[in-house]
Amino acid sequence: MDQNTAAKIYSRVLTPPEHEDEYYFSEGLRSQLARARILCAQVQPLIVFNGSPGSGRSTLARWFYEHSSSDQHDVVLVSIFRRQREAGWLLPRIAEFFGLAVPEQETTASLLQPVCQKLEELITEKRSLVIVIDAGEKLEHQNALQELHGLLHLQSISGHCLSVILLGGDRLNQLVQSNKDLAPYVCYRGDINPLGAADVATFLKKSFAKVPNEEFSMPDDLAPLLCGISQGNFTRLVNLVEACCLEVRLQQKPFNRDIIDAVAENLGYQASSEPKPARQRPKEKDLRPAIHAVQPETGPAAITPTTTKTVDPAKTSLSDLFQDDETPSRS
Repeated sequence: MDQNTAAKIYSRVLTPPEHEDEYYFSEGLRSQLARARILCAQVQPLIVFNGSPGSGRSTLARWFYEHSSSDQHDVVLVSIFRRQREAGWLLPRIAEFFGLAVPEQETTASLLQPVCQKLEELITEKRSLVIVIDAGEKLEHQNALQELHGLLHLQSISGHCLSVILLGGDRLNQLVQSNKDLAPYVCYRGDINPLGAADVATFLKKSFAKVPNEEFSMPDDLAPLLCGISQGNFTRLVNLVEACCLEVRLQQKPFNRDIIDAVAENLGYQASSEPKPARQRPKEKDLRPAIHAVQPETGPAAITPTTTKTVDPAKTSLSDLFQDDETPSRS
């Protein structure tokens, strides 16, 4: 078989999902997603999902982004690429979503009023905004989390129209729980646990069903071996299986233990007879912040939502709250 044909078949095995029924989540995770969907429909404030690197967090973020109801929600997907120590990482992205101009010299505080006006329009239209944030563990400083708290706090004044789904690594729970302002907004916490052998077998059966070739299949008794080598980690599993698929085609041999062991050795995966145990949520007494500044600040800490402010009862809308002497003006 020539390499072009092999590459074509290889690329078809575990293709990224394009429709909702093509996504694979374990039964336990599907149960959690059902709860998250209901909470978003009720415009509950903050949903947190924790998972180790490679567990499928970004896939889950994409699923939320692509399959939230367009009749009821607008959805913003925010992926954090570097560590954030200050505010200014979120509000400009929401402003861009609403089509607002965001000049480079614009301060975060000056964006509050136009963004709040857009949120009021959503309330009038009986719609809501779902913000899906991936790699939330990079919000390593409390000042960065305060911007998120500021937005959730503002909507409580004139109506609820905002839900946030925050996905991140193991440290995300520590960061959220140690923020006394943000922690009370959490309405649900989910865990993306490692796949079990039965999950791996179901995932592979569903994936290989897309390839109309009987020769290109994997015996069920190899699923526990793949689960053990990948430790139930979704990304490791996909890399392992796709590399095995390529070897099966190039060598023109059926799937077998020798091919899997050789590929695992090449990828540096240590063979294991059992998958990695499910990660346990840390106890409350162990929830202590572990904050380290690694990269420079990315923007000014312009939102200080915890500051006490007297509100004129006549001013009931979000935009009215910023019509005073303290509101920054555009220069």
